[in-house]
Amino acid sequence: MTAGPAIIDFCERCKADWEFSIDDMDVLEIKAVLRDIEYLDEDFFDNLGKMFDNYFGITKISLEVYRKIVYSDFSLLFEIYCGAETDTAVRDISINALLKIIGSKPWPMYGNSKEYTADFFETLPKLIEKSATGMQLRERSDV
Repeated sequence: MTAGPAIIDFCERCKADWEFSIDDMDVLEIKAVLRDIEYLDEDFFDNLGKMFDNYFGITKISLEVYRKIVYSDFSLLFEIYCGAETDTAVRDISINALLKIIGSKPWPMYGNSKEYTADFFETLPKLIEKSATGMQLRERSDV
């Protein structure tokens, strides 16, 4: 896993203090993390990609999309850095960040109506194709 010094520093500070957040950083520190995000490679996002494939059937996610996901929520940098991609809350944040990028509604939850869920899964393939990101959706075996 390759992460630049600003990301490593951010993640280590998160490990040391669970209440640490971007709000505790000054502008220069935030800019340094943003700069480091541009240099993250496939290795850094490997487990996140496996999680998207295993849990959601979404594959072939580009580096550009991965970077947009972590731009949307710095806490995901820490979770990826620590290998916590499959934690339920992290999965939820990650998939909904990805879906927002392609203009989709959030992933259905147990409390959503059958209509919402049916509409979501009918619309998702079209949005992925329309996004022109190169992502692909595996066929679901549970429908």
